[in-house]
Amino acid sequence: MMKLGKKLGLAALLAFITTTTTQAMVLDSFDYDVALQGSATNGVSVDSGILTGVTNTIPAGDVVYTLTSTSDATIGAQAGATLGAGELYLFNTNGTSNLTLSYFDLNGGPISGLDITDGGLSDQFYFDIEFIDLGFFLDIIVQDIYSQVSTVTYSQTDAILLSDPTERVYAAFSDFVGVADFSAVGQITAVIRGTTAGADLTISEVGTANVPEPSTVAIFGLALVGFAFSSRRKAK
Repeated sequence: MMKLGKKLGLAALLAFITTTTTQAMVLDSFDYDVALQGSATNGVSVDSGILTGVTNTIPAGDVVYTLTSTSDATIGAQAGATLGAGELYLFNTNGTSNLTLSYFDLNGGPISGLDITDGGLSDQFYFDIEFIDLGFFLDIIVQDIYSQVSTVTYSQTDAILLSDPTERVYAAFSDFVGVADFSAVGQITAVIRGTTAGADLTISEVGTANVPEPSTVAIFGLALVGFAFSSRRKAK
């Protein structure tokens, strides 16, 4: 007969495997050979141009990368963004700004049917946040190769300090509005909107992933309790 300790160990192992085998596909690690910088003042929009040579990016090889920042026209403060060395940093000096990231293929055309679900294994976008002080909104626009579009807006209001562990936030595919085919994506656009004056943000990675449903974790938690209860009854 399996002893209580072994039963608890088995249940804990199953729960650990279920909650830690997260499927992930990196879209951008911001690991560039040369840092790219852009800044804007008094409502002027600045386009960074095209950056190639992205590493750890799917599809493999180069991706056209466009960065745009727009400062607050009424306050007249400065906003800007820097990316490279594994991080994207957005800063605002009193004003607010929008930062637009657009992913295409090497020739500036649409990505040729990129499957961001990774064969059905991934069900949401993720963003690794290293620092945030005053909150931001994130708009994600997915357009498939048939020109169908799906969109979602995610908001993050809690501060994350540099001394805190990296926080991974998610935007589930099921929360998107629209009919885009996520297994045949032609273009991905992310718009980071710093709507609070002076907000700063640092991101270290973006991609898609599969995260176990809370109900799955709960089932294994109940199994753990069930094993313990079963052993107690048999021991009487």
